[in-house]
Amino acid sequence: MYFISQAIKEVDTILNINLLKNYKAKLNGQSIYSHNQDLIHILKQLHISKEMYNQLIKIINYHDIGKVVDSFQNNITNTHRKVRHEMLSASVKRLTDIERIAILTHHKSLTEIQERFFIYYDEYLKELEEMSNKLNIEVEDISEIVLKYTRNKDLLHNRTAVKLKGLLNYCDHLGSAGLKKLYTGIDTKDRYNFNNLTTLQQQTKCEDEDVVIISATGSGKTEASLFWANNIDKYKNKRLFYILPFTTSINAMYKRLNKDGFKVSMLHNKAEYFLYKELDGDYITSKKQYQLYKYFTNQITVSTIYQIFKAMFNCRFNEMMLSMYQDSIFIIDEIHCYDEKQLALILTTLKYLKDNYNIKICIMSASMPTKLSNLIQAELNIHKKLTLTKEENDKIKKHKIIYKDMYLQDDISLMINNYNNGNKIIVVANTVKKAQKMYQILKDNINNSDDIILIHGKFNQRDRERIEKQIKDKKVLVGTQAIEVSLNIDFDAMFTEISPIDSQIQRWGRINRKKIEELKEIKNIYVYNSDDNIYDKDLIRKTKEVLQKIDIVNENKIQEYLDYTYDKDFTEYYKYKNICEEIFKDIQIAKWDNNYNEIISFAGASVLPEKFIDEYQKYIENKQYYEANSLFVNISEGEYKYTLMNNAIDKDNSYIYYDYDENVGLQFGEYGNFF
Repeated sequence: MYFISQAIKEVDTILNINLLKNYKAKLNGQSIYSHNQDLIHILKQLHISKEMYNQLIKIINYHDIGKVVDSFQNNITNTHRKVRHEMLSASVKRLTDIERIAILTHHKSLTEIQERFFIYYDEYLKELEEMSNKLNIEVEDISEIVLKYTRNKDLLHNRTAVKLKGLLNYCDHLGSAGLKKLYTGIDTKDRYNFNNLTTLQQQTKCEDEDVVIISATGSGKTEASLFWANNIDKYKNKRLFYILPFTTSINAMYKRLNKDGFKVSMLHNKAEYFLYKELDGDYITSKKQYQLYKYFTNQITVSTIYQIFKAMFNCRFNEMMLSMYQDSIFIIDEIHCYDEKQLALILTTLKYLKDNYNIKICIMSASMPTKLSNLIQAELNIHKKLTLTKEENDKIKKHKIIYKDMYLQDDISLMINNYNNGNKIIVVANTVKKAQKMYQILKDNINNSDDIILIHGKFNQRDRERIEKQIKDKKVLVGTQAIEVSLNIDFDAMFTEISPIDSQIQRWGRINRKKIEELKEIKNIYVYNSDDNIYDKDLIRKTKEVLQKIDIVNENKIQEYLDYTYDKDFTEYYKYKNICEEIFKDIQIAKWDNNYNEIISFAGASVLPEKFIDEYQKYIENKQYYEANSLFVNISEGEYKYTLMNNAIDKDNSYIYYDYDENVGLQFGEYGNFF
């Protein structure tokens, strides 16, 4: 390509790049020249503008030339070098401000670099002269220029500078890792050749605007979203970020998309452990693979909001993440699962990326109140809302609602009768303690205790993983809200405590979970009063009114059910939206504070049940860190406080002194009623 040779020619008039073959860049002896070629190999695979490409060729060739000095060449392993190579590399004449600041900050923050100019100024001047003599290039003392940079808000907030610095980091990190191939582009042509498409899928195949998709479980909305992404990605050069709220659903989608033939990465706080298990305990390979996943090297990245949107909060190398979002595609699935604070983070981030990085957006849910969809569409300026037709929805008859004015624990005989008649049943309680109680009662009353299993949020990772693998083979599943999303299971009858209508609809999705064309019969959902009072009373009252009027669930009426009970004024949403917007105004180059603010903080703690202390210590001694971490149980901030009140935790070591059973989970003591 003509513009590539022109860019290299421009560099050669100033710097003889062949001289860089004589100097080492890496501990393994790789030359600066060879290292630069690795970066350019990555750069050639990125789809960026001609102007930005030319700038990056120049930046790459200069970014490490400061390493030619003796203090580096004679002691590469020295990590406490006074004059960093970036300071020297950026001191070449004829660099623009944004080129220079990208080079200056490609390892350290601008503040740290500026401090080194002040402390080691004399050493800097000596090494600058040495570099100039060795490479026969013109240089200048930039100590005063760098000081001006620290005060130049226009430059620090310049998005082109942020992108250039981010792309330099991206090429540098992947070039150093030895990666040769990037995978981009969404192509569904040979993957989803369905005989019949729903109207939703037909629409998304031709849609090139941002969309909101609302469609029932089993209606093919995941495929519809990928048809949409395929149409958006006309030149097959974009990245897709598929955002889900829970690690279980991320793991499942990761497996599904890999099976469908896509190149897929996965990001969440337990992903390394998941990969470790997938790779049969290969610690080194799983760690390396996850590190590459962080660089979005595959077509699709399936992730939590926090792993992707932390780039907005000045995390280290956030510029690299932001540069990868340019022109990308974002699918946000199960949007209904997020609270108002999380919703504020999602929508405010998407709006910022849409306005400044030209992303395309698809928001999805099986069900969504009109007030919520209106908010989303207004905030993101989305005009298209897609769903199935009334005629298609009429074909979706899955559930019969039977409201019983009694408590869950008082109808055990009906559950046992269903089990004895060959039905696979789910029993859902609103609290862990209630679920544990129901599990014990049912286990004592069914013929085969191996037929029953319990799932909730108070199992450690090791047991949770085992339980999720076993669920499909069980005839009785007892659980909490943990069954509402993510688990790809299909049972015959449900017995559930009342919860808000949106929660109920998600629970029903675990029963008769079939595609529309495979539906043959209607399954029963039994709903009971709850004595735990963890939800808003007025919301539960309205939900009860709705449920008592329903016989067969009409998919066309779901919106009506939701809108009657959903009564949010979004006060919390607007509060956190304002906070996000103020933070986003301060996104600037090389400002890293690792303080993600309360917006993105995780409330709660991970605790180690007392029974695992010896096993944990043995794993640590053997450097089996994934196994050691899999023994911890996550508890909420409220649970942690109550545990402290009960003197049931060792704060220094995070040991919790409540009982733990592999089939029952963590069993809280005196304060268990709260959980």
